[in-house]
Amino acid sequence: MGDLIPNPPPSVLRLFFKMGGTIVVFAGFLFAIFSLVGHFVLLDAERFETDGRYTNAMVTRKRIEEGRDSEGNRELTYYLGLSYVTQRKEEIRVDRSVSRNKYRDTNVGDEIEIRYLASAPRRTEITPGEYRNGARILSLVSLAIGLVWLWLVWLIGGWAVAAVRARRYGRAENVQVHNVRATSTKVNGRPRYRLIWYASNGQMGQSLQRRKSGFRNLEKGDEITIYHGLKYTWWAGDVGLRTH
Repeated sequence: MGDLIPNPPPSVLRLFFKMGGTIVVFAGFLFAIFSLVGHFVLLDAERFETDGRYTNAMVTRKRIEEGRDSEGNRELTYYLGLSYVTQRKEEIRVDRSVSRNKYRDTNVGDEIEIRYLASAPRRTEITPGEYRNGARILSLVSLAIGLVWLWLVWLIGGWAVAAVRARRYGRAENVQVHNVRATSTKVNGRPRYRLIWYASNGQMGQSLQRRKSGFRNLEKGDEITIYHGLKYTWWAGDVGLRTH
């Protein structure tokens, strides 16, 4: 069983990633992306506030594009063809994606009020203020993701620190393996497993998740070392052996 015990004992950072730190990194990446996109949408909204010009546009055509989303599901995008004249007497023709309701409620030949950028007349708002609303929605989504990210940092980081403290200062105990139990978590279609034991006080403990091969040669009744922390017990196979 010696090859199941990490040597040297893993650091807080390594334990952080063993306990799910990749999720924290992914959440942080999403937070950064939504924040960045929201920032640029807000800049566009401010441009429309200062450089926007109103005009009436003629709906010249309607079309629907069919595609597939990332999961392979059918996805429809609705477009209106618009023709309008700017204050500089430029004749502009553009296709703009719109909501399904806007597409359904608008007919070819209708005139609708739009707002365009004087400095970039092909940039339009079908509904004045849509960039501002989009920036507001993105900021709320970014805030929600940021709060989840902070919670995950606190939760998983707390586990990693607690595991290291238990290894260094917690009471060590030798216990017997109760069983190796499959969890509901699957990676590439294969379940992950946990090692289960009962401490001398009768409290059940469990290891971090691994592939079943990660518990090779461990059977019911085998002796393992655990460390008692303030809230949890930790298997030496996860956190390493005490070095002093």
